[in-house]
Amino acid sequence: MKQKSISRIGSYSRALKINCRKPYILLLVLCGIGSFLIVVSGLFFGFTSYYTNDFLQEGPVFLAAATVLGAVMIPTLFRELYNRQFADVEFSLPMSSSERFLAKLLAVGRYHLLPLAVVLAALIIFSAVIGDSSVMIGMSISIITTAVYFDTVSMICVCCLGRLFESVYVPVVFATVLTLLPYVAFDRLVVAPSHHRIDTLQFFDLPFGVLSIMRIREENFSCFANYGGGFIIKHLICLVIYAAAIALAYRIYRRRNAVQTGTPFVYRSFYIIFMYREAYIGIIFALAVYAAISISAARGAVTARTFIFTGETFFGTYLVTLALSFLAFVTGGFGFIDSVPGSWIEVPLEQQTRTVNPIEMQFDGFLTVGRDTSGYRRYTISMTTTNFDPEVVRTVFRTARKYAYIDTSFEAYMDMINDSNNYNEPCFYCGVARFEDLNFKNHSVFYNCTPENFEKLLEELNGIEGIEVAEEKIIDDFTGGEGTEEYASSDGE
Repeated sequence: MKQKSISRIGSYSRALKINCRKPYILLLVLCGIGSFLIVVSGLFFGFTSYYTNDFLQEGPVFLAAATVLGAVMIPTLFRELYNRQFADVEFSLPMSSSERFLAKLLAVGRYHLLPLAVVLAALIIFSAVIGDSSVMIGMSISIITTAVYFDTVSMICVCCLGRLFESVYVPVVFATVLTLLPYVAFDRLVVAPSHHRIDTLQFFDLPFGVLSIMRIREENFSCFANYGGGFIIKHLICLVIYAAAIALAYRIYRRRNAVQTGTPFVYRSFYIIFMYREAYIGIIFALAVYAAISISAARGAVTARTFIFTGETFFGTYLVTLALSFLAFVTGGFGFIDSVPGSWIEVPLEQQTRTVNPIEMQFDGFLTVGRDTSGYRRYTISMTTTNFDPEVVRTVFRTARKYAYIDTSFEAYMDMINDSNNYNEPCFYCGVARFEDLNFKNHSVFYNCTPENFEKLLEELNGIEGIEVAEEKIIDDFTGGEGTEEYASSDGE
């Protein structure tokens, strides 16, 4: 009995190639163009160790585009969920819903993932023959993981939808927004309220969603070169999460029946989750998106209730977002305000001074006080590259936090939303940056402080060995003129 079930699954999976013929042909075309460009570029320009634009150029862009075809192929394989004619045929087959789902899942592997994997394996062998294959191996792993991501998201979305229009645009929008949501949420709920600034996409280098495609499009290939243990573990974790999501899609699929075909959003909970992800943008644009999708989902049954439900859902989710944002504001980003730069600033001197791909570290800052119509006093903080000391950097961050004045009033909260810093009060800023090839990491902090604490902070900073604190007078700043009068450094040098 089990062998018959496996045979039915395999036979139906092969038969499904007819449904996904066009996406399959498009996949082969994209892979062919991408491979051709990479091979020709490699033969003419060669392949340097570590990374090069000459070898890769635009070829990987076509391979990255092939990963998105899951959003096109999945709806063609699950036509019975939005087409009544296919539903009548599909549900009359002598197969269980489990067998049908597994057959479609096998078809995805056969006609999307397998061809892509074969092409990438051939390119890895080619790159190993003519030079260094490290970049191609890392990029191939990322491309396959991204393809699985799009297949997974599309599968869940299609299982929750009942019309062709929604089955096409919802997976694409959902996959893109789902990629950016964790980073945007962390930046707005943790980093911004803590008076810190970091490049979230650089610090949280997870192979999640469309990030690999973004890096390929920007020709940032160096991030694929170091495919060590951490790189592999991150991709394996993502694949495990995607496998769990496919299991969820399987459960949803088994609950579907022909009666639900033709309903734009079969499950209201999925509709609300989808809309909430779209709400993490500007309020006016988010409201427009809410209204457009709600009207599209309602089709000809647009009533006053449609608009009322849209407004209630939108403002409800937006108020929840604002409440979380205010809670993050009063708690300093849920404690992130006390954070200091991590291990990424611990770069040995030999890596900073090497002739090939050196790593540059920078640290500077300033304190300002006495700003008025005649100008203001500013103290600059700097550290020479040759004497860069990570612990000194962390000491400066901790010292500034100790004397910071954190205003948690509603007015200050609105200033944060408007991204306005109060430079009229005594303030402190410092930042550390790391430059490596095309990668740039930065961690900076901005604090206000009282006049009394300003003097204490200045005194303690002067006592930290390894940094230079120099005073300068900025003249005629408010009247449009320019002028700087240098003073001796405040440590007496």
